[in-house]
This record gives sequence, structure tokens and C-alpha cells, in this order.
Amino acid sequence: MNTNTSTKPNYSEIEKMVENGELREHHTASRYGYCKKARFLKVENYKGRFGKGYIVVTPFWTSQGKKSTTYECITYYIAI
Repeated sequence: MNTNTSTKPNYSEIEKMVENGELREHHTASRYGYCKKARFLKVENYKGRFGKGYIVVTPFWTSQGKKSTTYECITYYIAI
């Protein structure tokens, strides 16, 4: 797994790393922030409390089926 800031994988590469056993999906959470609808999946490097890996940022959808303008979902993918 390469967590170099200059080369971030796209979401399909992260899925392949999960299938190959390099990463595991740790959990999904929400955070304060705006995620553009046009940028549906944004990958960011992660190094913190849960280990090293990536987070995937997606829009947060309300129970009424509308996109939230104040929150976004983040899914943690951590190196094994």
C-alpha cells in the first residue's frame, strides 16, 4: 500500500486493495463539511487513531432523500 500524498488511488483501486487483502473497510462516519455532488467520491490519505490508509468522502443523504449541505460521509479504509 502506498500512502504517498502525490499518488492517491481512485475508488476502484481501493476496492481492488480490499479484495487483495491490503486494506480493510474499518467504519463509516459523518463529519461537518460540504461535499459537491459532482465530486461524488473523493479519496484522501489518512494517518491517525485507526492506523494508516485512506478515507473516501461521499455526500451525506438525508432520510428524505436530499443531499445534506452541511455534512459528508467518510469511510475509513485501513492497511492490514
